[in-house]
Amino acid sequence: KEEYLRLGFDGFISKPVVADKLEEAIRQTLPPELVLPAEEDERDRQDAAPDNAFIEELPQVDGLDWYFACLHLPDRDILEQTVQEFALLLPVQAKKLAGMYEGLPEEAAFESYRIQVHGMKSSAATVGIVPLAGMAKLLEYAARDGNEDVIRRLHPVFLAEWESYTDKLRGVFGIGEEEETDKPKADMDKVHALLEMLVAAMEDFDVDQADALVGELMGYRYEDGVGDKIRELKTAVADLDEELVGEIVREIA
Repeated sequence: KEEYLRLGFDGFISKPVVADKLEEAIRQTLPPELVLPAEEDERDRQDAAPDNAFIEELPQVDGLDWYFACLHLPDRDILEQTVQEFALLLPVQAKKLAGMYEGLPEEAAFESYRIQVHGMKSSAATVGIVPLAGMAKLLEYAARDGNEDVIRRLHPVFLAEWESYTDKLRGVFGIGEEEETDKPKADMDKVHALLEMLVAAMEDFDVDQADALVGELMGYRYEDGVGDKIRELKTAVADLDEELVGEIVREIA
């Protein structure tokens, strides 16, 4: 943040982003002639109090504060989608952080670790898992300061807690309850061809093609743990992690 300000940026919005703060920043940045009055029905929506009554219907999840999540995700559909995406990314984010941890105490590894754990902090805070975000913040500051001792002590605890949400979120918004019995058994020759095409799509940054290929791969039933790798692959593509996609494809092959 300080580096961006030094280079000429004159402001910032902290994450997780709150819609009202984002709107205010946009209004302050745009020329007055580009700020138009809202339509009548839009003003009505803006003036209306947010309807968070659905929160009472949501299941209790250890460490997850639904009211905090709704500060950033007031719409139920958006909340549901974001929590589902968070759950999908759990194993990929954990694997990336573990790899960066192995690189310590190299100087470059501290910065990579800081960036990765910062993203995990923001993700956890956005979906309302405040304790997890707090632990990530401590690790972020330790990486910033090159404090290896703190990272060595806290990293295993944080990673275990992070990975525990794979089970804690199971069943919430249908997470982890995908039906496999109706899917056709995978033809591994075709799967390997699709995987090669996926690697090429990621190299070309063809996101639409990559998403389509992952969708086709997810449509099959797998054996011998390949299904878990395919799910990891889906989250790696969602995270736009070309390197990890290649690594998972090699593991499947």
